[in-house]
Formats: sequence, structure tokens, C-alpha cells
Amino acid sequence: MRRNLIIVVILLAFVVGTISGGAASIYTPYLIEEGFLSPWMLPRGDAIRIVEREKAVASSDEDRITDIVEEALQSVVSINITKDVSSNDLQFDGLLEEYYDDPFFSFPVPEQLPDQEETFERMRIGGGTGFFVTEDGIIATNKHVIDDEEAEYIVVTQDGNELKATLLAKDPALDLAFLKVEGEGYPALRFGNSDDIEIGETVIAIGNVLAEFSNSVTKGIVSGKNRRLLAGSFSRSEIIEEAIQTDAAINFGNSGGPLINLSGEVVGMNTAISDQAQLLGFALPSNSIVRALESVREHGRVIRAWLGVRFVPVDSEYADRNNLSYDYGALIIFGDGDSEAVIPGSPADSAGLEPGDVILSIDGILIDREQSLANIISKKFPGEKVMITFARGEDERVVEATLEERDSNF
Repeated sequence: MRRNLIIVVILLAFVVGTISGGAASIYTPYLIEEGFLSPWMLPRGDAIRIVEREKAVASSDEDRITDIVEEALQSVVSINITKDVSSNDLQFDGLLEEYYDDPFFSFPVPEQLPDQEETFERMRIGGGTGFFVTEDGIIATNKHVIDDEEAEYIVVTQDGNELKATLLAKDPALDLAFLKVEGEGYPALRFGNSDDIEIGETVIAIGNVLAEFSNSVTKGIVSGKNRRLLAGSFSRSEIIEEAIQTDAAINFGNSGGPLINLSGEVVGMNTAISDQAQLLGFALPSNSIVRALESVREHGRVIRAWLGVRFVPVDSEYADRNNLSYDYGALIIFGDGDSEAVIPGSPADSAGLEPGDVILSIDGILIDREQSLANIISKKFPGEKVMITFARGEDERVVEATLEERDSNF
């Protein structure tokens, strides 16, 4: 310990004593970075130069972010949702507002209010965000943004141009959809590899905040990876298995906007916010979007392989709480209400899987925190045969199943 202290003292003396020469210039930045030296321990001229260099680096980073945002904004669109709304619905909604404070209060709307002639009025009923993913006008957004098939969708570009959009495809598994506008030469954003992002990495979220403040920009970091959460609308939701967690501010209306890294690449799509905490947002990983887009370009729809089970992931805590013999895998369980655990006629049903079985692996790939059942199946194709290892009670069994194309109703 004492020997190390002597070496440090000698080194510091050498640096300070020869700072005006060339010998120590090699070591000084390293010693400052490691905390052995403060810039203000150096002669005034050298300290000022180092501080100015650090400011220049910070300024360069800010300039880079500004350039990235300026370019990305050309590709991001606001989505305005309009619909013909009945005057009876409007009048009845007014009556509800008088008596109920809950905006999600549900009550059957009568076909006709007494002595009231029914008329229809075109109204804006919502909004969201999307971004161009191809030069020929394909726009990616969240499925819950464009879930009303009776509505009309108008996309507004950065320069204020309004374009009528048609629904191209919906993803049967994820909260993801694609719109299409006529024309060519649109500024498509580039995709990055979401598997390569790192916790702590800076990301930028762009969106139509609260459906009012178009192309709002927030900056944050990647706070977590491979999160499992429920996302979607009040009427329909999906499980996202590999969500990216970020503290970049994501608000209502941000849905469908891009999450961008410092290379200007899309690494995710802003999808969900948590009502349990602040600065907690989630994004679909870009690799899932790319796979869906490739399917749309090739087949005209998003094709997903399907096994046909409802399940919960098993870990050590869940296993202890439920007296399970395995601390990994996917436990097949019944869903809410009368939802089947194994969908009748599905590949899982044909393979003989039953409620209470724990699926341990697919084609030898263990199902755990790193590789969920949904994640493994999402990388397969309809018609592909898979070997399923599962536990039924104390027995391990292996069966073969032929995956099918997922129906959007499941």
C-alpha cells in the first residue's frame, strides 16, 4: 500500500514538474479521466485548454443530436383519426358527462333518443404518431392507434402536407400496424439492430404528444431490455415480450413514434407508458418491426407462427409460490373468464399439450428470462415442425408440433 502511494506521489510530481514540456502530455488526460488529477491542479493555461476541450466535446454531442433529430423529423408523421359520429351518441355522451365523472364509464347507448332526428358529423376522435419505413409510402405505427376500421386516417408530414392513408396490415401478435400513402420518394428512417442496444445508451423519442403537439422530441437512456408487459388499447391488448424500457418521456399520442439511437437509427417504436411510475416508457424492439415489415412486403400481411397456448413465464419465485418442480419454462394456464389454456384445434392441441403442463424448451432452446416462449416461436415460420420438451407433473415428455399461421383473433 505504502509503495503504491509513493509511486503515485512520484508520478504526480513528475507530471506537475514537467507539464510545460512534452513528456507528461501523454499521461495527463489519462490521469484526469481516472480521477488522479483535476484540471485545476495544472498550470492555468493547461487547465483552461482542457476545460475548453471538454466543452467542445459536449457541444459536439449536442450538435450531433440536433442533426439526428432534424433529419428524423422529416420521416415522422402525425396521424389524425376522424369518424362520422351520430348526433344521438353526442347527445347521450353529454348526458353521461353530467352525471358521471369517470371518462371510461360504460353504458349502452340507445339507438334513438326521443324526438331527436339522427344526423352524423365528421369529428376527430383521436391521434397518434407514425414514421415512414419505405420510400414508397409505408408507415409504421401502433395497432391500437388505428384499430377502428370505420375511421379515416390522415397523416400530416413535417411540412404540413396532409395525406390520406389506408390500412395495409396489422400484426396479429404485436401492437404493430402499417399504413400506406400514395406516392414515392418518402424519407424512410433506417433501422438499427435492437439486440445490440445497451443499458445506459442515449435514445431519442419523437411523437405527437397528447395528439396535439406534433413531433415533440425527448431524450433519455435505455433503462432496461427484454421487459414483458401488456400494451394496447382499453378494448384490446397484447403481451410484448422484448420491450425496451426508457426514461425518455413518452406520453399519450407518442404511440407509434420512433425511438432513435445516436446513429440516427430506429431501435424501437414508442408503445406504452406506465401509470404506476414516472419516467417509465416502453418501446417495441426494431427487430420485431423489421421482421413484420419484411412479411408485409413479401406476402401483403404480417405472418406469425402460432402454437396456441396461454401461459405465464416461470422463474424461481413463481415456482416457489406455486409449488412447481421447475424454476424455468412456460406454465400453460387458463386465461381470463372462459379463455382456453390450449386453443382447440391449435398446434398445441394437436400435439396433446394440456393446462398445467410446463413447456421447458423448444428445439432444445431453454425457456427462461433470456428466451421466452413467445420470443422463440416468433422466430419460427408457419408449417415449421418443432420439438417441444415439457413437464407434466414429475414426468418430462417430448412431442412434435407443426406450427400454423396465427389468426388475428387470438
